[in-house]
Amino acid sequence: MKQFFMFMALAVGALVFISCTSLLPARIEKFVDKVEKNAPSYSEADWDKVSDQFTKLMDQYEKSYDKLTKEDRARIDKAVGRYRAIVLKSGVKNIINSFDKAVKGVLGGVGGFFEGLGGKSKEPAPEAKTE
Repeated sequence: MKQFFMFMALAVGALVFISCTSLLPARIEKFVDKVEKNAPSYSEADWDKVSDQFTKLMDQYEKSYDKLTKEDRARIDKAVGRYRAIVLKSGVKNIINSFDKAVKGVLGGVGGFFEGLGGKSKEPAPEAKTE
């Protein structure tokens, strides 16, 4: 009787592992879809969480690689490529936005800089209303 329960436990464990492996492509695709949808609104902290989740999924992929079919591996590889493109695209946008903010900050401080040197502000005079 003890052997029967041991066999059943092993069988259930194997089924759970196989089931998790076969669901991995869909889980990764769903994750990438979610990241793609929400990427424009992610903060730096959000990206850190997403990166951690992606790393865990890639660990699972690596552990179950040999048990996946070629089709499942192709689905996962395609999703991984999409994820990397989303991250790259978001990073480029963040760099551009940071650069724009820096330029605006520098240009906005030019008048104060000249005044600090003892000169007159070089900021443009307010436009006069013409009617």
